[in-house]
Amino acid sequence: MSAYRAFGLNHETAGVEVRERFALDSVELAALYSRLGDPKGSEFLILSTCNRTEVYLYGAEPGAERLRAALADIAGCWPEEHTFKLQGGAAIDHVMEVVAGLRSQVLGDAQIQSQTKEAYRVASDAGTLGPWLHRLMHTAFGAAKRVTNEIGIVAGGGSIARAALHAALDSLEGRPGPIGCLLLGAGQMGRIVTSEAQTQENLHIILSNRTEATARRLAAKHGCDFVPWEARFAAAAEAHVVIGATASPEPVMRAADMDWPAEGPRPVFVDIAVPRAFDPDIGGHTKLLTIDDLSNSCASGRADPEGDVRGARRICREMGQSVGSWEDEHRTLQPAIQALYETFETVRRREVDRNLHRFSEQTRQDVERLTRSIMQKLLAVPVVRMKNQVAVHADVAEQVRLVNSLFSRPDCEEEREKQ
Repeated sequence: MSAYRAFGLNHETAGVEVRERFALDSVELAALYSRLGDPKGSEFLILSTCNRTEVYLYGAEPGAERLRAALADIAGCWPEEHTFKLQGGAAIDHVMEVVAGLRSQVLGDAQIQSQTKEAYRVASDAGTLGPWLHRLMHTAFGAAKRVTNEIGIVAGGGSIARAALHAALDSLEGRPGPIGCLLLGAGQMGRIVTSEAQTQENLHIILSNRTEATARRLAAKHGCDFVPWEARFAAAAEAHVVIGATASPEPVMRAADMDWPAEGPRPVFVDIAVPRAFDPDIGGHTKLLTIDDLSNSCASGRADPEGDVRGARRICREMGQSVGSWEDEHRTLQPAIQALYETFETVRRREVDRNLHRFSEQTRQDVERLTRSIMQKLLAVPVVRMKNQVAVHADVAEQVRLVNSLFSRPDCEEEREKQ
């Protein structure tokens, strides 16, 4: 059975009120990797975005349980009914489709590729990746590139930011005059919203951010207005739309903070932050949309979106099958490689033991290190070539039989005596 695994929670399995408890920013993610320490025989990568906190792992079930326990410690529990767990080909296909944007809430979300590449970089820096996950992730990036080039879903520019703006404008359909939109947050999501807003006619963005200098720079870049963070409540009361795109762990607006107008329409609140920027009590006073209310649509406006998805999934399955085949072949080859190492180690060990009496204790340690280093360097080239041969020759079993016939008997001197 394949050792590839994928598990966690996402917008398909859990609402935002559950997902936000597992959301990890870059500092929290680095701290989690540090706490986990040595992967203990597993390879793993953690992906945490506004719509998912998922683990991609190569290893046995105890490794997966260890990671689930670590995430449960952060959130206070592991909500089994709101999670998924996949293994083997299903796990591989899931990773392919996530990276290609096919599992995003807004189909073809252009952010997901950069998010998964950043998660890959962080895991690599943390030392939790090995050959199995390197192969999986590089293949997934290749699949995403093919989907973009051959199908064009991601190239269409789908994004949560664009969906949020469309949802807000749809809610205000028929309202005359320019639409005033207060945007809270000038981080990555805030920058995307501001950029997307440039394509919308009659939409005027007003920026506010806890760090004033950041908001002022973004406002100047896009020709937007700016209001101080302390003035956000008054600005919200005058706006038609309020979009929350903060990275705050706590809500930055509550219903009690607002000076609601006694008459006339109230602003529509659109919350695309995870954890949420607006307390749910705002929904009792005006229309409140969360990230879960945004439609899952292909923002590219292509003529046959369902056909595009089918084509993209075929690419993902094809690329995923190559990972599964590579795993099977290399797991078949592994015993032969192990036999090769054991044969050489047996010879090295015997010769060292025979001659150690000639040397001092310090020299013995030097001899041990030197001979082991020579052995590993001598084996490096043939082992790499064996693995490369697997990729181009179908008869892996024949190659294994050949290697075993040459190296499965460690007692080389016994073989010489028989000749």
